[in-house]
Amino acid sequence: MNAANWFEIAVEDLDRADGKLDACLERAARPGGTVLLPKTGIGPAGFVAIVKDSGGNSIGLHSAP
Repeated sequence: MNAANWFEIAVEDLDRADGKLDACLERAARPGGTVLLPKTGIGPAGFVAIVKDSGGNSIGLHSAP
């Protein structure tokens, strides 16, 4: 019940991936989802956010600076 999982999806085109964190947070805020931690700067490593999906799963997101 309290499993912790980690996975990464490699991105080859970082220019295309940049800025997508805001779009993900907007989609997560739709009915059934919740933004638990809004976009938060973590220095030179970029930004993080945490969302909860409609199934109750918490998901951590990371974006490059």
